[in-house]
Amino acid sequence: MQSIDQHIIKMLEDMRERLALQCDGFCQLASHYLTEMGIDHEIAGGYMLFNQQHIQHFWIEFTDTPFIADYCARMWFPTLGEAVPHGVFKIADYRENYIFEKYAKSGELSKLLVSIHESDTKELWENSLKQLSKQTH
Repeated sequence: MQSIDQHIIKMLEDMRERLALQCDGFCQLASHYLTEMGIDHEIAGGYMLFNQQHIQHFWIEFTDTPFIADYCARMWFPTLGEAVPHGVFKIADYRENYIFEKYAKSGELSKLLVSIHESDTKELWENSLKQLSKQTH
């Protein structure tokens, strides 16, 4: 797989717009639903580096693709605007800004987040599942 389905991108964008989550919560919640949809991915953890400032950060890496999903980086560097990536993009374009340390697995925390935000996210993910199922049939 060398691209990410537009329905998945839209789903992640909508989730970010509706929920006030930081990178760890966003990644756990997104990972839960991506796993349910059968989308191979991992939660990556490490640091972001911009203008000699670094912060601990988490993002989603899509397995066997050059793409990552990061919808929270700009909250940490608000004055840099468009210079900070946002959305789904090729990690190679920002490799010097993402300092990878290790992968985390989605687990109990994601289940708790799902139960808390279920009313906000259920419709988003159900619609995305329907769209993906139409494409595969």
